[in-house]
Amino acid sequence: MMEDELVNKDGQLAEKDKSLSNQKKALITSIILIIITGICSVIISLVIINTTPKITQGAIKWIPGGIIVELIVIWIFPILFSLIVIPFLPYIAKFYIHLHKLIKLFNHEYSLVTTKETFVKITKVLKRSLMPVLLSFTIGFWFADKIGEIIEPFQELTLVGYLLFAILFIPLTILIAMPLWLLDDTGIISLKKREEGERKLPEVEGPSSYFEGTFIGLTYSLAIISIVFFILRIIERFEPVAFILFLGLLIVLFLEVISINYLYEIVYRKYKTMLLNKLPERLVDKKPKIIIDLKSLSSIQEQDHPKELSE
Repeated sequence: MMEDELVNKDGQLAEKDKSLSNQKKALITSIILIIITGICSVIISLVIINTTPKITQGAIKWIPGGIIVELIVIWIFPILFSLIVIPFLPYIAKFYIHLHKLIKLFNHEYSLVTTKETFVKITKVLKRSLMPVLLSFTIGFWFADKIGEIIEPFQELTLVGYLLFAILFIPLTILIAMPLWLLDDTGIISLKKREEGERKLPEVEGPSSYFEGTFIGLTYSLAIISIVFFILRIIERFEPVAFILFLGLLIVLFLEVISINYLYEIVYRKYKTMLLNKLPERLVDKKPKIIIDLKSLSSIQEQDHPKELSE
């Protein structure tokens, strides 16, 4: 018994050390990305001011510093908003579960599966970042196209203005996407209720996957339409300097969302626990289920008992 307790304690300490190590990695990565984003933003701001002298006054007269201060606010706003909204993630994630239950006509039960708390891969970060980036661009494009161009001095920015407004809408898209990341990392799944004795496996899906699929489908459809219209705008009034600035801002847009991903990585374990504490047992069965990879299991069996399996 004593040996088992020591093994469990050692395992818990190892997991804790690994968790702290992952948090440090995420913190360092996010700081580096924010610094790079800041440097790119300052360079782009200076180029905008030098190439478009008419806009130095700024759009908001009571903000001192003119357009340079306004541009800095645009860069910083999404990061600050994300830090403010992160503590509310469990509440929004819980709302998503109730919304999923309503959409499925209360015909689904909710449970947990075990999830590994490994350091997030860059491929997953890029995948998670794509939807917020495209949705921000889509909303920003139409806002700039219909409303933004009447706002002085941004009407002078042409192509650049579209992405400046896209950056302003990052907080809205992050507010939609980040709670889904938390649901996914918590391991919450839904199973369709079965009648007793039914000869059918239950339908299993993650509420996060359901909403992500819905938002991604909608975002991709709107983004394709927006990109077509955007290409037409480029053809109408192509300016080499503005186009180069646009590409620079596109990089900044991606860096902003990716850095927010890593900020989330620093604290998600805390809010994962908070979400589980807020979910009642009648809503979610909190006993974690282990998902077995049958392919991996069969390959292990073949290695251990090759002769028996061949016979």
